[in-house]
Order: sequence, then C-alpha cells, then structure tokens
Amino acid sequence: MASLIVRSKDKKEKLTKKEAYRGALWNGKDQFAETPTEVMIKLVEEFGLLSDVCPRDPQRNGLEEEWQRVNYMNPPYSQMEAWLTKAVVEWKKNKTVVCLLPARTNTNWFHDICIKYASEIRFIRQGIKFKGYKKKSPFPVALCIFKAEDAKYADTEEVEVKVGSVDFYAKKKRKLEETNEEDNETEV
Repeated sequence: MASLIVRSKDKKEKLTKKEAYRGALWNGKDQFAETPTEVMIKLVEEFGLLSDVCPRDPQRNGLEEEWQRVNYMNPPYSQMEAWLTKAVVEWKKNKTVVCLLPARTNTNWFHDICIKYASEIRFIRQGIKFKGYKKKSPFPVALCIFKAEDAKYADTEEVEVKVGSVDFYAKKKRKLEETNEEDNETEV
C-alpha cells in the first residue's frame, strides 16, 4: 500500500506518493527554487553577466519592465507561458534570454514558444539540484536559449532549432569513475 503524505496543514488532505510526485512535477512546492551556483557559473562563463529577470525575492516585476541586453530566467512553473511570452517579446528586441525550464515537451508552451522561437534547446543530463534541496529535481530540465543574433529570424520559417544536452555535474561523475578505476588497478 502506498504511504500517505499530508498536502496541507489546514485541510489535512492526504496524497499518495504518486500524487505528491505529480504535484511536484507540475506545480512544485517552491515556485522560486534557486538555480545552483555551479550552473550559474557555467552560464556566466558562456554568456557573460546575466540579468536575473525573475529572482527569488523580486523587488520588481520582470513581466512588466524592459529587460537588459543579456538575461536569465528560472520562472515560476505556475506562470511558464507568461514568462516565455515575455522572453520572446524581449528577444525580438535583439536581446539574449537564457531560460532554465522543466522539459515538458508535451505542453503547448514548449511547442508554441520554445520549439518555434528558441535558438537552442539543451536538455540537462542528470537534472538539477536546486539550492536548498537535498535531491535533484524529480523532473527533467532544459535550457531554452533565445540568442539576440537570431531575433532577425523571429517571423520566418527558416529557423532551425539546435537541440543538444549539457551535463553540469560531469566533473564529479568523472572523478568518481577515475577513483573506481584506480581502485580496480590496485586490486590486480
């Protein structure tokens, strides 16, 4: 029998593990989960200084203001379409926007916005461990990149989306593999 999990303190509604997983997958309990430092370092190395248009504790409304030349967003999953629509509006003004998103390839916003307009979509191997969490996200994530230089193709059918993958934790994995190889060599 599946164990039960309490949904809220007030209602005392209980969820099965499967229901709790689905809730985390689609809604997330923390709509402003912070991007890990190691991910941000790699993105800054590639794109330069990034303006976070959707910070954890927003002092301004990124959906209503003009964005900078190079932007980053890890939007609240409950407002995904609104944030991606704003990203495309700013991208069409020749601005770069790097988005960390759940890789929900079955959603309308993924097909209507990401696939239609993105310069690149990079699926993240091994997932992301957001700040303050002990485990990696229970869902796949991707970087959806709108490059300023590709904005000129926004209203044409000529755009080819480049799809690939990235592994932010590859060094840790390689070090573990090297350690295992050294242990195997000493046993011989």
